[in-house]
Amino acid sequence: MITLTINGEPHGAEPPLTLADVIAHRMGIRIAPDGSAPEGTALGIAAAVNAALVPRSTWATVVLAEGDAVEIVTATQGG
Repeated sequence: MITLTINGEPHGAEPPLTLADVIAHRMGIRIAPDGSAPEGTALGIAAAVNAALVPRSTWATVVLAEGDAVEIVTATQGG
């Protein structure tokens, strides 16, 4: 088991674990290998690992390791 920090909170997970796995689980959505939603809907999600923005097209290839800090940000509409 590895420990990650996700949006400032510690979480345990079983490796191997990709950034796409974490986002899909956290957001309750499916994510295609290219980082898009298989249903074709807009995701409105950005993610960073250890303070480095990760392009959506690489989410499925970014393997997370012990101690990594993941930040997931969603776009919201409104004032």
